[in-house]
Amino acid sequence: MPQKLRRRLVLAAGMCLALLTSCGMPDTDAGRVLRVAQYPDPPELNSQQQSGSQVYMGLCEPLTGLGFARAGDLRMRGAESVRTADGRVWTITLRPGRTFHNGEPITAQTYADTWNAVSYGPNAYKASSTFSVIDGFDEVNEDPPVRDTLRGLEVLGPLTLQVTLRQPNYDFPKIIASYSACPIPKEGLADPTAYSQAPIGNGPYRFVRWDRNEKIVLQRWHDYQGEVLPEAAEEIQFKIYQSQDTAYRDVQAGQLDVLRNLPGGLLNDARTQLGDSGLFAIPQQRQITQMLVPEYVESLRDPRLRKAISLSIDRDAMAGALLRGTASAPEVATQTMGRACRWLYWRTTEIGAPPTDPAKYSVAVGEV
Repeated sequence: MPQKLRRRLVLAAGMCLALLTSCGMPDTDAGRVLRVAQYPDPPELNSQQQSGSQVYMGLCEPLTGLGFARAGDLRMRGAESVRTADGRVWTITLRPGRTFHNGEPITAQTYADTWNAVSYGPNAYKASSTFSVIDGFDEVNEDPPVRDTLRGLEVLGPLTLQVTLRQPNYDFPKIIASYSACPIPKEGLADPTAYSQAPIGNGPYRFVRWDRNEKIVLQRWHDYQGEVLPEAAEEIQFKIYQSQDTAYRDVQAGQLDVLRNLPGGLLNDARTQLGDSGLFAIPQQRQITQMLVPEYVESLRDPRLRKAISLSIDRDAMAGALLRGTASAPEVATQTMGRACRWLYWRTTEIGAPPTDPAKYSVAVGEV
């Protein structure tokens, strides 16, 4: 296969299964091997401690996922359905027969135990805020906690979990697409430290070994019942780098297949060296660059001031110039971000103007 086809740079914040068939991969006795840049060597492999870890994306199957066709499209993965009548009380029905790589069955109780453990303040999981939308989150994070489980979780049956939120939120199915909401097996909850060094997942790839400061190896798990294209790699090697520049040189030399998050300064050079066919943009990028307003600052609590700030920001210009066309401006807000901070985005129907409107900005400033 031509050397050029084996060199891809990915302009995205997340790995996806479609990517695994996009590169020409070297063959070994174990089958096709995909070599992916990982920098630096992570302290642990645990999506609840490192939300967005690309290694864990191969190990885990979330309940839902964002579609491949269009950014924002939702598809069911570990869940058979996620339904609500009012946006506040959600019923999650799991797909039957799903297991962890060690054979442990995955049930509604598995998710309840995982989300309770991750949310519980004294356990100090870094991704606990994923579940801040669930009723009772504040109580398990008080000092000391007044509860050790989330009041908003109720197991209705072996495959049915009911989730009550603090307030209606129709983005909840997208929240649980996060890898930080992935289930943890019983032995992982019993010994989180050991689990973080050799995780047991439920996704299309299983953990094999971790050679510190060298590489992390995953192998295809053929008992996986979810979506995997037949041409997907049999093995993924996450090669450890200390800098993107070094990884980029290995791409040029044909020693690396995938480099995520190419720095903007190297983008033009990459197009020159590899051509546009060597660049691959993942459409369902999940990274959100945001500005939050701390509501505990008295002078910033006035919604008219926040509206004025929002109207002054040219998001299209930021996406095009600052982020070099690798991002797009949001059209609407999604949700508030808790009591401490709130989004600066408003729905255009509420503002009556585009997200950036100098005339409206001047009026809004005058109202403050």
